[in-house]
Amino acid sequence: MKTSYGFTINGYVVKPLAVVLEEAFSRLHAIDPRVSTTKGTWIWQVYKSKALEYNELDKAIGSLADIINFDNAADWSLESWGNSMGVHKKNATRATLVLKCTGPASGYSIPSGSIFSTRTGISYQTTTTKAIPSIIRVRKGAPSGVDNIPWPYSDVTSISWINSSPNQLGDVYDETTDWTFISDQITWLGVDEPAEGTYYYMGLDATENVSVSIASIAILAGATSSVSEGQITENTGGLGGVSAVTNEYASIGGADIESNSAYRRRIKSTVNTQFGYQKIAQLTGELDAVRAAKCFQTVGVDVAFPAAAWDVAGTWTTFETMSMHGGDDVVYGQTFVPTGSRHTIKYITLHAQKIGSPPPLRLKLYMWHTDYATTVANSPISNKVFSEDNVNPDYPDDWQEIQVPCRFGGQDPTHTYLFTFENDDATADVDNHWKFKYQSAGDEYADGLMYIEGSSQANSDIAFKTNWGGASYNLIVSMMPGYELYDYTGQIEAMIIDFNRKCYSPICIQGNVIEATMACINVTGIVFIDPSQDWDNVIASVNEAVSSYINGLGPGDNVVFSQVEYVIMHTTGVIKLLNCTIKRNADSAITKALELDVIVGELEIAELDAGIYGPGTNFTQGSN
Repeated sequence: MKTSYGFTINGYVVKPLAVVLEEAFSRLHAIDPRVSTTKGTWIWQVYKSKALEYNELDKAIGSLADIINFDNAADWSLESWGNSMGVHKKNATRATLVLKCTGPASGYSIPSGSIFSTRTGISYQTTTTKAIPSIIRVRKGAPSGVDNIPWPYSDVTSISWINSSPNQLGDVYDETTDWTFISDQITWLGVDEPAEGTYYYMGLDATENVSVSIASIAILAGATSSVSEGQITENTGGLGGVSAVTNEYASIGGADIESNSAYRRRIKSTVNTQFGYQKIAQLTGELDAVRAAKCFQTVGVDVAFPAAAWDVAGTWTTFETMSMHGGDDVVYGQTFVPTGSRHTIKYITLHAQKIGSPPPLRLKLYMWHTDYATTVANSPISNKVFSEDNVNPDYPDDWQEIQVPCRFGGQDPTHTYLFTFENDDATADVDNHWKFKYQSAGDEYADGLMYIEGSSQANSDIAFKTNWGGASYNLIVSMMPGYELYDYTGQIEAMIIDFNRKCYSPICIQGNVIEATMACINVTGIVFIDPSQDWDNVIASVNEAVSSYINGLGPGDNVVFSQVEYVIMHTTGVIKLLNCTIKRNADSAITKALELDVIVGELEIAELDAGIYGPGTNFTQGSN
């Protein structure tokens, strides 16, 4: 069958050089069959030169044809197709892991950006600053119980003292009389001990080694920077104070640049897709640093909380002066739980009085995480400023309601929220400040708690209202390991309202970009394998299968118990699985007998545990 060249039903086919020469000589011999075209003659050399020029031109036409023919396009031509439709190729991403650094208990700091490597030169740098401490704070558990050294500290073998204050000026607790210490655990003997729930401090021996866990990210992007557990052993930067380093768990993430075939599939999935909430999630999910995204609409109504009238005598009392000057700076906080269905919060109302000419008032809104300190260590989901220019001009110095903007559409009644407020200028003097009202007693807020930074929880509540707005949509985003949402929020918002790509939000509908909260998943079980198989190889495949399933879920996707069992049982070499359990965070483990799945909220995403609550997977070998 004759081969077709040029434009064919299968795309453009370039004509080989030998065929070009053969056809040219045939045309020449049709004119004069006596002409010699033997290799090396001057006729052959001339025709060979012209054939090469034709062949190069033919290849150029073929490259241009690839741009016209989407199925054959690759590299820059495929990117031209994708860019024209607003689908951009994903770049390589960097792997992340948790380093375990060990050193003498001297309070030495390991700065962000410190570099540690494998023996083969794969390098990671720390993304946070951690100290190898000389003093550790511990929360007291039940009376006569055992307290573990808190994460991320470990490998402590002896301590010098325990006191109720870090400077040893508080209550002293005697070793062997009040407590004993063995293997990272303090056992209280029930004679003289701190109250349950309070904090105490332990001093480490100067020669004691202590380990801390530090988040880190690969220096180079791509899958080649991924490492298995225990490979990071070199203190590449020669950092003093670190006597040993390792990674107890394998790295996560780290992907090569997107392949042409995967990129082509994403482009095809975009064609003829109308813009809407799914489109918003899809476009966001295409960003290099985004693992998954989900978009849904929320509808809210105007509500006030609490219901008590502001002007009822005796309900509110004058709040202490807030943030008078730089040396007396303070932050006040109040928790609350939304009522009803999801809502869009528009602003928070405070009952305040302006004294003199106070600095702007900054209000931040957080999703609650464990305790006050942990919560405010996260990025706020709203960060707005209220100026004295916004008070009622008719009564500028009177007590009044002030409405601080707090634009956020992600309120969920299954979560607790915290708002804080403080002076935006810490240099304000005593004659220029704000005053606020608070409830000094009673039970006005069933779900609210007040906090004062640097102090304990207050036995009172800030006078406030949460005022809700109208319809909106929430874009829930989960980032690739090592990437922060706040670095990409502007890019995401600009993408959503890109009129050139006709990908803009509906008019009057508020969009909110929110980072998904991590739900750490742990999976355990007894695995029986084929006797002819190697245990280490099989269990590595099992771990990879479980990781692929869980880390492939999107925001709001539950972890299905039967699916976990399925991926384990369908791993080559596995013949039986017993006592499979799944646990999220510090919750109780779910067993097969319970027939339950791990529930993941719409603002959460399941991730295989990276060592926060234990190993992500822990399988033991069954005896055949």
